[in-house]
Amino acid sequence: MKKLIAAVLLCASLVICALILVRPNIILRNAGGISVKGYAVERVQSDAASWNASISAIEKSEAAAYAKVKKSASAAKEFLLKNGAKEDKLIFSAITVTPNFKLSNGTRTNDIENYHASVSISYCDTDVDAVVKIADTAPELIEQGVSIFSPAPEYYYTKLEDLKISLIERAAANAKLRAQRLTSGTNSNLGKILSASQGIFQITRPLSNETSDWGIYDTSSREKDVRCVVTIEFAIDK
Repeated sequence: MKKLIAAVLLCASLVICALILVRPNIILRNAGGISVKGYAVERVQSDAASWNASISAIEKSEAAAYAKVKKSASAAKEFLLKNGAKEDKLIFSAITVTPNFKLSNGTRTNDIENYHASVSISYCDTDVDAVVKIADTAPELIEQGVSIFSPAPEYYYTKLEDLKISLIERAAANAKLRAQRLTSGTNSNLGKILSASQGIFQITRPLSNETSDWGIYDTSSREKDVRCVVTIEFAIDK
């Protein structure tokens, strides 16, 4: 039971990491000076992955639909374990069965046409290669009569918080360098910081220029570019 809870927590933490993107944070604000943006980017390799699949069946009776999915889920579990899945990380949901109603002239009637049963499968692990292998081999279950939907894995980087601190420092240094270059060759000197703000972290596919006001966390690519932007306003001493 403890292993099952740990697996659930791993899956949940990966999703939460994808959702938590830092909003701008104003540190200081005063009028005047020169405002510059600083940039920093680092490419990382995902160190965790999640695979989420489903098995389904449609039968005339509720019992038949349930029985078919139960049998398919058992076959899927046996197959996945033989192909390297760790039992404590392989999670099957409860089987759900819902009726499909007949239509008459595009309107749903109260007459049941058949029943749809399904079960969800999730597998999360820090062994990314193992997750990829499971996702790649799972469609072979179709040859055994198992109706499985097996999408590509989702990839995550679990050390984002440490990396964010490093990127903020590098982006701030880049902003200072830009400001120094802007004022070089003039009779002005760069003064103290008047204000500073941190932008949204963008976690994208390599070389992507995609951005979002709310931040991006791309989970489709194993390699990711993590980008940080800061805006700093410096006083100008003449």
